[in-house]
Amino acid sequence: MNIGTRIKTQRKQLKLSVDALAEKANLNRTTIYRYENGEISDIPVMNLEKIAKALQTTTAFLMGAPEANDNYHIVSRFNELNEPNKQQTLDFINTKIDEQNRFGWISKSDNLIDFSNHIKETMPKPHLISVPGVVSAGTGEFLLEYDNPTDVVVYGDLPNHYDLALLVNGDSMQPRYENGDVIFVRRTTDIFDGQMIVAFLNGESYLKKISISKRGYALISLNEKYKPIKISEDDEFQIIGVVL
Repeated sequence: MNIGTRIKTQRKQLKLSVDALAEKANLNRTTIYRYENGEISDIPVMNLEKIAKALQTTTAFLMGAPEANDNYHIVSRFNELNEPNKQQTLDFINTKIDEQNRFGWISKSDNLIDFSNHIKETMPKPHLISVPGVVSAGTGEFLLEYDNPTDVVVYGDLPNHYDLALLVNGDSMQPRYENGDVIFVRRTTDIFDGQMIVAFLNGESYLKKISISKRGYALISLNEKYKPIKISEDDEFQIIGVVL
């Protein structure tokens, strides 16, 4: 079982949708799908830690140490007890260990439960969509529009209403948007502070978070190594739409 399969299995056991996991981990839903499907096997440590926390497990378990998941839940639940109940639990555990040492471990096949019907792995539904171009998640670039739109397969549910699908190029919006992710855009000029937008600035395209304040507009990267881009009155600024 690879790391993507472990993420998916743990998510299913917690009855979380991909969208719910993406929200808890503050990652893009497309990134979660790509992790689970094995398209990205080299997952950044920061993203893995966020996913592990959202899935109530550890990075060690997701990387292939199943006992780490068991220990996490045992210790987590034990720590929720008050001191008297902790002592009672320890006494009970010691009693059971003594019984096990005296009589051995007895396992009856009649007591085994088949969980296979409860953990049916279903592949997310694939969709073939037309992508007319790419948008920069970096320092800006011309919005490359293909002469012939490229067909890309994406998995899971698509947004109900979108006008444009674009490929992300760059790392300035990590960890939420990875290089190569597909984003869905609704064309609008009606935006508010904190939204993820696609926009033109002086002839170059950007995928950024918009900051709106009394001091003006600025384009913000999620990756801290990129500085905010302030927009002045002399700049040519055009909003394409918001990211869904």
